[in-house]
Amino acid sequence: MPILTSVSGLPERLLFIDIETTGLYNSDRLVSFGAVELETASIGSDTCRLRLAHFIFDPGRKSHPKAEEVHGYSDWVLRHQEPFAECANRVWPLFDEAGLIVAHNADFDMPFLVREFERAGRPLPERPVYCTMQAFSEKVGGRSGLEAVLRQIGIQRRHGPHNALEDAWLSMQVFLWLNGLPLLPQQALSAAPPSNMRPVPPMPAGKLPRRRRPKPATEDASPALAEEALPAAGETEIAAADLPPEPSPPVPAERQVDKRLVDACRSTATLMLWIARSDGVSEPEIGALAALVRSRMERIGSTGDDTCGDAVAALAEIEPTEEAVDAAVRELVRDAEALSDLSRWLRMVTYADGKGSEEERAALDRITASFEKARQESRSG
Repeated sequence: MPILTSVSGLPERLLFIDIETTGLYNSDRLVSFGAVELETASIGSDTCRLRLAHFIFDPGRKSHPKAEEVHGYSDWVLRHQEPFAECANRVWPLFDEAGLIVAHNADFDMPFLVREFERAGRPLPERPVYCTMQAFSEKVGGRSGLEAVLRQIGIQRRHGPHNALEDAWLSMQVFLWLNGLPLLPQQALSAAPPSNMRPVPPMPAGKLPRRRRPKPATEDASPALAEEALPAAGETEIAAADLPPEPSPPVPAERQVDKRLVDACRSTATLMLWIARSDGVSEPEIGALAALVRSRMERIGSTGDDTCGDAVAALAEIEPTEEAVDAAVRELVRDAEALSDLSRWLRMVTYADGKGSEEERAALDRITASFEKARQESRSG
């Protein structure tokens, strides 16, 4: 899917999305999905036509502790929800109807969604994708994490865990701001939980029982999707809009990762991940990794948006141990071309979320010490 940072005209429908996941590896799974569909003809009118979608899923595995801190859903809550595959037929039409998909850090969100829909047998339709994080970096510059961008345009997120629907809404506000369009009233965003959220029994004492696949609900008591009209006064009128399931096509074969591209990025990516994971990897830091991949793609002549996403997912699987850092440094000392722009990538990942933490600075010091050792060994050898 092509990633855009500018648009020459607006399609009939824009789809703003956000996800929460169990972690950042390509083996991690979706925890929740939020979307805002906006009819562009209604922008600036007295009644702005929107549809909101908010879903929660059983990912089939525990979340990484850092990821659980972000999304706020315990393993006990998630194991009582329906798996993504049972919701795919209700979510897929949103993408099918969209003329443009918009996300803040699309390089992170889209590969997860592509994998989940492929597992469910509903490959996503090809649609252009606009990244508000990349667009902000190009048009404004400076810190481009969602929190930093929101401060720039005078908007605050709610306190507490991240909410996929709220972040999709905030991505919409950033898109409107970047394109000189009127923002929507923040009070119009509903704070309702995911529409498909199932009740959760009291958590048992002691060790949790073995995870079991939840049974599909016999009847969906809540609407899968809400259609919402926002008058100028900010009042909200909501009506249910059910999306019927459709037959599932066969699951396509998995794509092959471009090994040449992954190898061209591996040493630099190892050091970037060492910094990122010193205080827990965040979405902007995965965006920095994606920028590295795109740069290397130009250098070696590799092409394709799927190629970029697959390479990012493969690199995110690297475990940046101290031994891996030392090995990467030894490789980089012998690679003048990769070494020439290394400082750029290390700065980008350090300040991807707006500031360099003490843990990240300590990680940088460890890399510096490894380079000093490698150079001394090179001179003595």
